[in-house]
Amino acid sequence: MWPLRARRRELILAATMAVTYLTAERVRRLCDPNSFSFETTAELSYTDDIFGQPRAVRAIDFGVSMTAPGYNLFVVGPEGTGRATAIRRYLERTAPKAAQPSDWVYVHNFAEPRKPIALRLRAGQATRLRDLMEDAVAQVIQKLPLAFETDEYDDAAGAIAAQLQRIQSEELAQVQSQALQAGFTLTRTASGLAIVPDSGHPSAEVQAHLNDALSNALRRIYSAEREARAALANLDAQIARSITGPLMEDIASRLPELADEAHRAAVEAYLRAAGDDLIANVALFKPANRGGAETTPAAFQAFLNRYRVNVLVNNCDTCGAPVYVEDYPTYFNLIGRLDRALTIANDPALANVVNHMMLRPGALHRANGGYLIVRARDVFRLDDAWSALKRCLLRGSVTIEEPNAQTQLITTPTLEPQPIPLNVKVIMLGNSTDYWKASYDEDLGALFKVKAEFSAHMPRTPENELAYARFLRSRMQDEDLMPFDRTGVAAIVEHGSRYVEDQRKLTTRFSEIADVAREAAFWAKRAGRAAVSAEDVRTALRERRQRLNRYEEDRAEHLLRGSYFVQTAGAAVGQINALSVFDMGEYEFALPSRVTARSYLTRSGISDIDRNVNFTDATHNKGIAIVDSYLSSLYSVERSLTLSANVTFEQSYSSHEGDSASCALLVAMLSAVTGLPIPQHYAVTGTLDQFGFVRPIGGTNAKVEGFFDVCKARGLDGTHGVIIPAANVEDLMLREDVVEAVRDGLFKVIAVEHVDDLIELMFGMPAGVRGADGRFPEGTLHARVEAILREMDEKLDNRRKGDKDPSPESSKSRDSEPEMPPPLPEPPADPVSPSS
Repeated sequence: MWPLRARRRELILAATMAVTYLTAERVRRLCDPNSFSFETTAELSYTDDIFGQPRAVRAIDFGVSMTAPGYNLFVVGPEGTGRATAIRRYLERTAPKAAQPSDWVYVHNFAEPRKPIALRLRAGQATRLRDLMEDAVAQVIQKLPLAFETDEYDDAAGAIAAQLQRIQSEELAQVQSQALQAGFTLTRTASGLAIVPDSGHPSAEVQAHLNDALSNALRRIYSAEREARAALANLDAQIARSITGPLMEDIASRLPELADEAHRAAVEAYLRAAGDDLIANVALFKPANRGGAETTPAAFQAFLNRYRVNVLVNNCDTCGAPVYVEDYPTYFNLIGRLDRALTIANDPALANVVNHMMLRPGALHRANGGYLIVRARDVFRLDDAWSALKRCLLRGSVTIEEPNAQTQLITTPTLEPQPIPLNVKVIMLGNSTDYWKASYDEDLGALFKVKAEFSAHMPRTPENELAYARFLRSRMQDEDLMPFDRTGVAAIVEHGSRYVEDQRKLTTRFSEIADVAREAAFWAKRAGRAAVSAEDVRTALRERRQRLNRYEEDRAEHLLRGSYFVQTAGAAVGQINALSVFDMGEYEFALPSRVTARSYLTRSGISDIDRNVNFTDATHNKGIAIVDSYLSSLYSVERSLTLSANVTFEQSYSSHEGDSASCALLVAMLSAVTGLPIPQHYAVTGTLDQFGFVRPIGGTNAKVEGFFDVCKARGLDGTHGVIIPAANVEDLMLREDVVEAVRDGLFKVIAVEHVDDLIELMFGMPAGVRGADGRFPEGTLHARVEAILREMDEKLDNRRKGDKDPSPESSKSRDSEPEMPPPLPEPPADPVSPSS
């Protein structure tokens, strides 16, 4: 009899209470397929516009076009809202119109080998300079040794050697002649030439004079040898110059093609230094039988690196400004690195050799003159990446250097390459949390002056509903999907509102819309249809839910089997159904939770068992504190009255987050104090403020559907329903089966604005408002609660004074005996006959 009795009571109370029984039309905003003028999306024109983001698009236009320093972009928005797509499409239109940036190469610094020189060349000329230098060095290697094998070289070198030999012979012959005349002779000893007596006992003074003559002769011989070596070196240089000179001059003649006028001098200076260095090291190219320096092939190849050109950036194939996306922005991936060669051909002499050919570019080099796109979360997460990026942007240049090189205790051979001027627009992609964390860095505002913020939703207007259709048309062309008919588009529009839980909005997470469109097209194709219909969209959503809801089904099974106790019929004192949301990442669902309260004689106030064992978060604790504040201000007017109760979520062994159970906890405590039962065919969700107004909560659709599924599995009888805050009504986009149950009167969704409305609905009596005398009217719930609290307070006072209450009735627990609400008069008619 309880369901029928409760149903009649609701019909009477609904006429007087400030509650709203929502109709089927209010629990889901439908999209009329006839509002579209097309039959299928194939009739629409293709577009690549960014829908629903006018603010962000305008900010992007400003940030990309602004050339002043520091106007880099931080693009903020949830994943899937089209941030990256918007940037990509905008740059696809603007980047090709920009000037093609320069090439950059690193070359050997012949004056300071540890400091490679950066040369700026015209776009596409870096590889040309590299090839020209490679060809020149190859010709030197080929031609120079042959030049030393000619008869002309032999004659010239022989003349120098003969001249030296003549001087040596003449000088030594003159000394020998003087020695013989004085009784001495010039002889060769182990320590060199010496004057020794020929016979007899010559004068020591004469011998000293001869030694001086020998020393003077040897000095003149050594001078002649130096002149001979210089003459030979000069001869070698002339030979080398005759080979290298024309080669370097040929490259220099191409300077107008290789570099802009402002940068030709640096290239010319490098070519001149390279030619001079080839001449200075001509001995390495001479054959060994012609006095060439001996070296290993590996060492010779390592030596040749000084003449090679390291192409760091080659923009020959770049159309306009480069657009570079760095997916893994580490320190080295951003600014480049020194790619060390620890050994070369197992030659110990070349171990740990470093040179300019080991320099490798980073993303900043590749994007220089254009745009660099990175994800904020990756930049901030990876060590030193954010510091390196800031340093380069603040300096206006990028330098390949070891991280923390200045603080290393043990150093290894390294390079100090010349910095390259940096002209890049950095575009950082992140969500609001990334931006909030980054905002603590004082340099962010100076370096990223443009914030382009993408919204997760847009107004649900006829224009934006049509935008969904145009988006589906674009997917049809880009991904070869079948078209959507108008019913399919309407179903997608309704899903867009359901996704953001707002009848007035549509989601701008077009990645989600695209996924549903792809899945619906799959089921349409399997069904043999030529266009995607609403039925295919519903099938796609149903199949997706079935793929993801295994945990939900397991939980529901435990609940229906009674392992997890939740009552959905009858009435109980101090017990109410709240609703808990479970977020599984890809999937969200809700199930009823049994909230209980027990009242007792004390002034300890509200004791939250879950909080006592650290099963609650700060928002839940705040909700309990607000309930406590509301009750205290409501009943402690003339004297301090405390409602004391223990409350808990039964059979819950994990953390509770949020304050959406505040209303349910309040009703459970009032039931425990008064002994009035709560109808169990309802579930309640909603938070409170300190004045008793019911405030909105999240996850409204999941909560209503979660309780509906449990009640449906047990059998709907027309009494079941969910009570939600009135502020959440426009958030409702319930499933079609729930909407049908509401339309058929088998399930109710009820909206309340104040906790007094909820009290009247749950207890079948007015909540009560204090009159002019400061008291609640008789027969109201608040009057009953206040009277009980007064009685309990007096007992506590008496107990403190040592007076014991002899009445056994007063010691009974207030929630020991469930009490049904007083019977109500019969309603004039019963439009719905609940099933058994």
